[in-house]
Amino acid sequence: MKKGSMFLSLLLLACLLLPACAERNEPQPPPPSAVAPDPPPAQPAEEPIALEALTLEVVVEAGEADALLPQLEALSSLLGEALLERGYAPEQVTVTIGTAGGVTGDALRAGGVDAACLPAADYLAAEGARAVLVTDEAVCAHVAAVGTGREELDGGFCAALAGALTESGFLERCYPRRTYIPATEEALEALRDWAEEEGLHGL
Repeated sequence: MKKGSMFLSLLLLACLLLPACAERNEPQPPPPSAVAPDPPPAQPAEEPIALEALTLEVVVEAGEADALLPQLEALSSLLGEALLERGYAPEQVTVTIGTAGGVTGDALRAGGVDAACLPAADYLAAEGARAVLVTDEAVCAHVAAVGTGREELDGGFCAALAGALTESGFLERCYPRRTYIPATEEALEALRDWAEEEGLHGL
């Protein structure tokens, strides 16, 4: 074979091999199993449950009321923010002060206030109010309770209120010498037994 023909043959062979080499050097897509799936669409945040205005009354000794009065606006804001964090958005939260537990218990029963922190005996007199917190004692002396006059203040709200009152520091500011725990049927039964032993038949 002549040198010219050999050169042309080699050149043709090189031209045929170049595309094959280029294909081998191109990056290959990963197999389907190695491709990361698209992230799931972001879930919209749940809207808080809207409530009409909410009133909570705290019962304190007459001598403690003056010290607490200047804090009522801050306590109202604190409770409103704590409830919002737990999924409830009242139009307005108002914290009031009572110095007579019987009067507050009557208001809780009649719907004059939506919730109250009051002496345990006055809670019993409120006839059906739902206890959410009690003081940590063999027989509780103080109770945080929700009235039954509003259907939307249900079990979910009661749980949210209990968390809002304890975890925000609200109760520490109102009752610095008391420790509150979730109300249990055992604690309430002990309270009812105590009332019966004391002859508090109307409770």
